[in-house]
Amino acid sequence: MRFCVLGPLAVLSGGAQVEIKARQQRAVLSRLIIADGTVVSIDALIDAVWGEAPAREVVGALHTLLARIRRVIEPDRPAHNRATVLVREPSGYALRVARDAVDARRFTAAIVDGREHLTAGRPAQALTLLDAGLAEWRGAPYAEFAGEDWAVPEVIRLEESRLVAVECRFGALVELGRLAEAVPGLEAAVRKQPLREELWRLLAVGLYRSGRQADALAALRRARGHLVEELGVDPGPGLRELESMLLNHDQALLAPNTPSRPASRLSGGRAHHLAGRAEPLAALLDVADGATKDRPGYALISGEAGVGKTWLADRLVESLADRGWQVAWGRSSEMRGRPALWPWTQALTALGVSVTEQADRDLPDAAEARFQRHAGFARRLADAAATAPCLVILDDVQWADDASLRLLADLLTMAGGRLCVVAILRTGEPEGRELTELLIALTRAGAARIELPGLPADAIRSMADSSRVPLSARNLDHLVARTRGNALFVQETLRLAATEGIDAALTGVPSGVAEVIRRRLSQLGRTRPGRDDLEILTAAAVIGHGEDIPLLAAITASEPPDVLAILDAAVSARLLTPGRAFSHDLVRQTVYTGLAPAERAALHLAAADALAARPGADPESIAAHYLAVSPLAGRRAVDWARTAALASQGQLAYDDAARWWAKAAAEHAAAVLPDLSERAELLLSEVAARLDAGDIAGARRARNQALRVADTAGDEQLQMRALVAVEPQGLWILKEFDEIELQLVRRLENALGALPEEDSELRCRLLGTLGMELYDAGAEPRCDSLTAAAITMARRIGDPRLLAFALHARALAIYRTSQRAELTAISLEQADVGDRHGLPLHAVVGRMRLTLLASARLSLAEADRYSADCDALIRRLGLRLQAAQQAAWRVSRLAISGRFDAALHALDEAWERIGRLGYFQERQHYHLARGVLLVSAGRADEITGKMIDESGIGRMIPAAAHDLAVVAAAARGETDRVAELAAMPWPPVGDDWTLGVFLALRAAAVVAAGDEQEAERVHARLAPYSGCLAMGGSVLTLGPVDLHLARLALFAGRREEAEVLLRSCVSVMKRERLTWWAEQAASLLHASFRQ
Repeated sequence: MRFCVLGPLAVLSGGAQVEIKARQQRAVLSRLIIADGTVVSIDALIDAVWGEAPAREVVGALHTLLARIRRVIEPDRPAHNRATVLVREPSGYALRVARDAVDARRFTAAIVDGREHLTAGRPAQALTLLDAGLAEWRGAPYAEFAGEDWAVPEVIRLEESRLVAVECRFGALVELGRLAEAVPGLEAAVRKQPLREELWRLLAVGLYRSGRQADALAALRRARGHLVEELGVDPGPGLRELESMLLNHDQALLAPNTPSRPASRLSGGRAHHLAGRAEPLAALLDVADGATKDRPGYALISGEAGVGKTWLADRLVESLADRGWQVAWGRSSEMRGRPALWPWTQALTALGVSVTEQADRDLPDAAEARFQRHAGFARRLADAAATAPCLVILDDVQWADDASLRLLADLLTMAGGRLCVVAILRTGEPEGRELTELLIALTRAGAARIELPGLPADAIRSMADSSRVPLSARNLDHLVARTRGNALFVQETLRLAATEGIDAALTGVPSGVAEVIRRRLSQLGRTRPGRDDLEILTAAAVIGHGEDIPLLAAITASEPPDVLAILDAAVSARLLTPGRAFSHDLVRQTVYTGLAPAERAALHLAAADALAARPGADPESIAAHYLAVSPLAGRRAVDWARTAALASQGQLAYDDAARWWAKAAAEHAAAVLPDLSERAELLLSEVAARLDAGDIAGARRARNQALRVADTAGDEQLQMRALVAVEPQGLWILKEFDEIELQLVRRLENALGALPEEDSELRCRLLGTLGMELYDAGAEPRCDSLTAAAITMARRIGDPRLLAFALHARALAIYRTSQRAELTAISLEQADVGDRHGLPLHAVVGRMRLTLLASARLSLAEADRYSADCDALIRRLGLRLQAAQQAAWRVSRLAISGRFDAALHALDEAWERIGRLGYFQERQHYHLARGVLLVSAGRADEITGKMIDESGIGRMIPAAAHDLAVVAAAARGETDRVAELAAMPWPPVGDDWTLGVFLALRAAAVVAAGDEQEAERVHARLAPYSGCLAMGGSVLTLGPVDLHLARLALFAGRREEAEVLLRSCVSVMKRERLTWWAEQAASLLHASFRQ
């Protein structure tokens, strides 16, 4: 659904206009659109339609109007489902749509970005954006309501923005040298708007560059005449200075060489030498040269803050731009609050690539929607690269949002050729999960890794020479020692030396670059009586940049010309770039950390209030400022964090959405807001977002918080929803091994007892969840009955997603070696439901389980086919949890093939992934898997008692720890230790998913210990699985069951039985090409039956 207000109000669905006949409906909708996602009170909506009419007389009519509007803009919403577009809030109504769904927002975003590109010296990109923004206009904004009091401020803002956009467009044409197009257009423009000095300035510059100096001066005289005649004022300083420059043929008036990148943050004194950086630049150029028609190139530049990473990328840009490459930058900032995918939005916009196309958010599966969105980005990048090769620089990825990092990771396998992506990473910053995953993905993709060290002495000497700062050998040594070659530290010290002298700059040189920056900041003067210029820079540090003059003026109670003058002085001092960004983030950090907490809070609050009053402002930025003053902002912080979460979900940025939901809930608690049900709802929204992001442990933590809050609120419905909020996402159950959370079980039982007996989704989910929570090694019969009832109910209800859940719940609740036949049927149906109904998560998990089940019955070709299908789906959808579980399966597959060294290496890699997911008891499971692998490989002597004791295996699975200790002691010939362990009671082997492998381990232990009675008990339990592999879940295997049964038979003196088993085992292992296990069986056969 699209909303058009730059002209008469229009609503479009699928490109076709939806008719809204009644003027009152159009008025209400227009009022909500102007509010830009914020809540409009009932009184304000009534005023927009009925003026001063008493509210009690028209409230009912208003609700009728809103219901009719809902039917138009949410036609597919089921009658009893909660509205998601036109939403009811406690204080009124809000229209919640994607940022690109309103033409005024698209226009504003394009103009802001266009001005940014123009200021940064990228007129071509600016022109593309400005043209796109201006193309949104169809007439006067909010045409039929333009005179209404509630519309006037927004209409004025939009019309003023359009005039500024026109000026910027002419500015881009002039900078591009398209004077034949620019000058006639400017002549027409100054006739329509004779009081806009920027149009006159551009006309004069365009005429001068066309070789028409006299006409340029005449244009300025005409401008003066209009201003004096109509306003009684002289032209401003800009036009007066331009006149002087024209008369003096100032070289600055000549057309510049248009740069294709932002000014380097380390430009001064370093623009023309490569001392110390020639080798890494050559490596980057090799990556670009290797980006062929079919293969993209990737590189990662890393190093400490200020070492010169961005400067190196600038040199790459210069080299490739000269060869005709298209170049785009995407920057991230430590200042939180940018929309999801912000660096990619910047970069793709610079390439002229649309960033508004979205995947279908109504798909039932979050992973599928994300895949479609990322595939769309890849296609549009390929289209851009078809005209000329593309270089994309992503700067400061350590601060990028998770959605941007995940997009880059997915593009490694999706993107086409003629594309080079360079990521820049500051080391020493905390690495989140998504950044860690990206770095691993870059390594796997063969990305060039360039780690920048400090500059050598000759490079520092070159910088000093370029800065005209003489350095003696002693001073050079001093500077090298203090700065350790950090380029920014060197540069700032040289700039200080340029004003204070080299001796003063090096006398007591500060121990860090921040101290140098502070000394340089102290040199700023006062351009306003009684006020410090640093006040403006501190405000800029709070909002993250100095580009938004009106915002800085608003939060510092200053006049815009004063703000501009101070920022220009900071540009001259090279504290800011020409585009008014901070010259380096360390400069911003130094200014920001110098603020007292009260000053900082006041500026954040002022910035948030100013942005909140500005239509079209990013909710993420507003929320970040309000949250920075927690808990002072209270309700405002909660509401804007909620809006930011919804905006992130609209971009399929589920990790970011989860963080915003969590912040909203935390702020709700910090501000002691009274509505506990609202807080629980916020936490349940966090649960859903974390599940969509694949963060299972985080979802469970948020669920537990929601339960506690719902308990305090006494809200039974919320309690029940919280109980079933965490849906399993993979093969492994979401709790500690063989542990039952009794409190949670009791709550689930009570909830079921409180619900009516009739079918409902909630009851079905409670049945399945309780069945899963009861699972342990004791074969609890209710696991079977509850999950069977859940499947039956789901079939009656007829909801495919609910049926997929019920099937998955049953598979987890009855996952026992003895249940393999039913598990196979369940898994086949789960995969089929996933395939037919667009639920790829269930399609993957069903096949993953089928992989394990086929392996256990020695149908390895079938297992490998299922596994290949899983790998393809996991790669396609970027499923992190399922990828980790597949990595665990590959350990088992290598062990089945007898490749134990590779299996041990794969185990380390798999558990590195699993550890990043925060899974339950991952350390114990790792050491258990390692021990089983060593037993399979015939290397049990490498299992130490310390490894068993300190890993915690004994607390998790006592039988496994005991039997590993017996087998390891026997392998080392420690007969006394074996006898000591054998004298203890044998811990029971539980009837769960580990039964097969731990019965095989027990078989090896009892033979080593010589316990005939236990051997008979083990034989009886293991015999039903003859002809299978001894497996436990994804990663544990001890080879063919028949090999272990044969050892038990030999131990008991049943030689004929053993011989039959061994001969069959050798035959089957050879058929399946499992050479290691065939040799083990053949060796035992030969040793036992030589005659």
